[in-house]
Amino acid sequence: MLDVKNLSVNYDAITAVVDLSLTVGDGECVALLGPNGAGKTSTLKAISNLVAHDGTVEFAGTPVGRTAADRLARTGLVHVPEGRRLFAELTVHENLQVGCTARGKRTPTYSVDDIYQLFPQLQALRGTRCWSLSGGEQQMVAIGRALVAAPRLLMLDEPSLGLSPRNVGVVAEALTRIKTTTSVLLVEQNTRVALEVADRLYVMAEGRVRMQGTSQEIEDRSGLLDAYLGQRVAAS
Repeated sequence: MLDVKNLSVNYDAITAVVDLSLTVGDGECVALLGPNGAGKTSTLKAISNLVAHDGTVEFAGTPVGRTAADRLARTGLVHVPEGRRLFAELTVHENLQVGCTARGKRTPTYSVDDIYQLFPQLQALRGTRCWSLSGGEQQMVAIGRALVAAPRLLMLDEPSLGLSPRNVGVVAEALTRIKTTTSVLLVEQNTRVALEVADRLYVMAEGRVRMQGTSQEIEDRSGLLDAYLGQRVAAS
């Protein structure tokens, strides 16, 4: 589905990503896990052609080249950036309808009604303008808007960031359901969410991949993981 080779990102004199390679297979959920400043967000931006980069990116067997981000979305490479970027003055329902316009001729797995099933608390908020929602509710709308765009690969940047523990659980449970039908590339600092949701993980620090493996393999090396993340990984 996604094949990234020797990806590097530089911002003037600052090197954000160094010689990174990764893959995401059909029906697979892969996480990029690492501390703030590890290069995770820059990696997603490079894959979406939002920043200049070196290296190669292939999506569904086709080189991405210099294809613009909006055109990539129409091919099924859908990116939910950090910060959600909803249309604040539109309602929940209107934001979801906007996502439908980006799917081209692809048949969606998720309809707008399906999003209300995935995130039931949005049903009562469907007529509410998005500027007034909580951070967790906004994140649910952002994920829902991406899903109705019929992604072949859904890229999510820090979906649990700033959410209450309850809403972190809601989003993690939703991701567990989403990955059964859609390939996912997930950026996370929340170790428990990444280990719970992802099939495979790449652990990043200082712009480089330092560890990679299945969720269980990474969890079994918790001492080394602690060192790269600068935090203790809580037991399951």
